[in-house]
Amino acid sequence: MKTNDKEKNRTLKDETDAPPIELRSEEVQEIMGQIPPMILRVGIGIISACLLILTLLASFVKYPERIDVPVTISNVGRHVELTSETSGTLIAKSLDYGTMVDIGDTVYSIVSQDSTFHHIAKEVGKVYPISLAKTGEYIQGGIPLCVITDSVSRIISAVGLINLEAKIMLRKHMKAEIEYESRTLVGLIDDIGEVSIPENDKFPIRCLFENERDYLRQPVIERKAMVRITIRNHSILKRFIHTRFNTHR
Repeated sequence: MKTNDKEKNRTLKDETDAPPIELRSEEVQEIMGQIPPMILRVGIGIISACLLILTLLASFVKYPERIDVPVTISNVGRHVELTSETSGTLIAKSLDYGTMVDIGDTVYSIVSQDSTFHHIAKEVGKVYPISLAKTGEYIQGGIPLCVITDSVSRIISAVGLINLEAKIMLRKHMKAEIEYESRTLVGLIDDIGEVSIPENDKFPIRCLFENERDYLRQPVIERKAMVRITIRNHSILKRFIHTRFNTHR
């Protein structure tokens, strides 16, 4: 028994004195640090495909650059706005849409306690009411009642002012859009002034829009609006290249 114990102790001592096995040798580390070729190829392929898809999308998706211009719109020719001269009961003579009046015709009358006022037309044209007042109703003085105009066009003219920076970017026949009666009308820049107005150093601009629907029954008279003009309609990629080029330049 003692002999066996001595042999076991000797064996344990030999194992303890033996040099340790190097598990982190350069060869092992090299093998463990290598990426399997298949995973590497798949990863590169996925990244390349994503970059290609993004480049194609950036090449086809448009990124329009626009500028907003406050304007006054109108589609009537020479016109006169008639306003109630005094308070009283309205007696409408020719306040229906499109009623033709001649010089000397009575457009409407207002009956007050003291007298009756008759508005006599001083021009030839069609009458377009701009008030909801009806015959027999009492109205206050100074209320716009109607407009007499010699013509109503299907072309809506939008006139506004732009600064020098906008003038440099804008050109004739550029696309313009305007919101009108819950729909979008598409038109073009018709003209841009070459000389600025001394009072504000701004340049006049005019855009034209075609209104085919109900333009005869809906005259537009000096209404405030906002025109959106498309300066450029480049793709995202082209815009990025253009911006980078101008920046470095």
